[in-house]
Parts: sequence; C-alpha cells; structure tokens
Amino acid sequence: YKIGKALFRQNNYDLIDTQDPFFTGLVGYWLKKKFSAQGGSATGGKKPSLEIHFHGDFWGNAFQSEAGIFQLLLSKFIARYADGIRVVSQGIKEKLVNRGIPSEKIVVIPTPVDLEKFKAFEPEKVKQIKDDYFNKKIILYAGRLVKVKNLPLLLKAVARIRNSKHNIVLLIIGEGGERAKLKRMVRRLEIEDVVVFISFAPQKDLVNYYHAADVFVLSSFSESLGKVLIEAGAAGCPVVSTETTGARDIVVDGRTGYLAPIGDENAMVEKILKVLRMEESERKEMAENVRRVLEEKFSQEKSIEKVVTFWNKLTKHDAK
Repeated sequence: YKIGKALFRQNNYDLIDTQDPFFTGLVGYWLKKKFSAQGGSATGGKKPSLEIHFHGDFWGNAFQSEAGIFQLLLSKFIARYADGIRVVSQGIKEKLVNRGIPSEKIVVIPTPVDLEKFKAFEPEKVKQIKDDYFNKKIILYAGRLVKVKNLPLLLKAVARIRNSKHNIVLLIIGEGGERAKLKRMVRRLEIEDVVVFISFAPQKDLVNYYHAADVFVLSSFSESLGKVLIEAGAAGCPVVSTETTGARDIVVDGRTGYLAPIGDENAMVEKILKVLRMEESERKEMAENVRRVLEEKFSQEKSIEKVVTFWNKLTKHDAK
C-alpha cells in the first residue's frame, strides 16, 4: 500500500490492476478510495478505476482450498467495488453473476497460451517414447499430484481398462504431496506394470509426450481453466476431462474431446475407451476441431488484444 501511494504521487495512474480479489485486491481498493477521495488530483484530475482478476474458481467451490472463509468474504466485498473483473472462464463469470455481480463489468479472458509452442515437436523423441511403450496405447496425465486433481479416479479407470484386456500404459508426469499415496494405490490395484511415474519433464519434453500420447486425461474435482487441456489440444492429442468449470470452456463433448461428470468412474472409463477406439481419421478430425476452437478462444494474440480492449474501456469512464 505504501509503495502504491508513493507511485501515485510520482505518476498519473488511471487504472489499478490487482492479480487477485483477496489482499492485493484490498490494497487496490484502498488506493482507489484514497485517490478518488482526493478528486483525482494525483491522476491528472481523473479518478482511478480498479480491476481485479479471478484466476481461480473460488466462489461456491469446496475444492478451492487456497481461499479461506475470510478471503472469500473479502473477495465478495472487493468484487462489488471493482470497476472491472477479469475471469479466466465463462463458468466463473456465471457464478459471479448469480451472486449479484453485474455481468457488464465482467470479461472472460483466459490465460494466454502460445499455441505454436505445442504444435512443434521432435519426431525422433516422439518415436522414442512410442518405442519405449511399444504396441501400447499411451494415456497421459501431466500436472500436480494433489488432492484436487482426483488421480485416484484415473487410476481406478485405468485398472478397469487394463482388466478388460486393453494394452495400455498410463504416464503420470508431475510431483506433489499425493505421490506416495498414489503409488500405494497403484500397488493395491495391482497395476504397477501399466503405470509409470515421471517426476519432471521440461516443457519442450512435455510437448513430445503430448504428441506421443493417444489420449490426455484430466480427472480433477475442480479446474478454473485447465491449461493442460489447451496444451494437449494444441498438440493434437485427444482429451478426456471431468466436467469442471474450466473444462467446459475448452472441451465440446464429442467434437473437441470428451467430458465426464465429476467423480463418475463409469463415464471416465467409457470416454477414455471411446478415444482409444477411434479410427485415425476420427482422431485427425477431432484434432482439427480442437485447434480451430483454441485459435478462436485461447490464442496469445487474441487474449492480449482482449486485455488491452478491457483496459481502454475501464480508463474511459469515471470510477464509481
């Protein structure tokens, strides 16, 4: 707050942008209130506007442990006094509107993704990954090994698919507090021969895994966006995801991937098998569909353009 006050005394700012609706949002609120009360004297006669960001699916979500009760109450207070709110998915916007936040001051702008990074791959390394798991369908997960990702659901689905005589391997890339628990579950389900844990893969290597995989699966309880679904889709890898707030913005069921109800093991098995049984022509059609949708909604250039447009809108009216 002190830094903000010092900056305002040195420069004319007409927009305060805070990266969450919690304590940084509170600092933004204080700065807006202070310099609006001064009649905008520090901003060339114009009162500053306040923008806050909802990068997470915080409201009405039992699985967003990052936000405690006090922070949730604080976010609801700050949201009502913000001039603009940027959210990363349509589902988050709907939750805010349903709780009384005016729709016109909310804009959906997903986290920018450089889609081109995930289209290019190293053919030799992709071939090596496929050779390492020769004659097996590769099911891929990449991300944190934490409770909200509900990886036990994926492991149980893989056990059922394996027991139905499908030749598969599940590659789990990532680290997290649930790793030891997941390894114990793998032993209990007797699927050690089809589950491989990979601690870490740099992004350039992860791209190769996306291109080598037959399906990417996200079994989360909650996702505000689900950036890995965008990355996998950009690489042309079919995706299966639980129907989280974020996934609904990315996956059109049956057209750009498949969605399963959250926690539904039967549906997860069914959707993964649908992808594994697809003909090559069906895979190519789905890859083309998803890339078209991603270019329309999630390209880095379009996201940045939307951010600038929103900033211009906010700075062309007096703060309330």
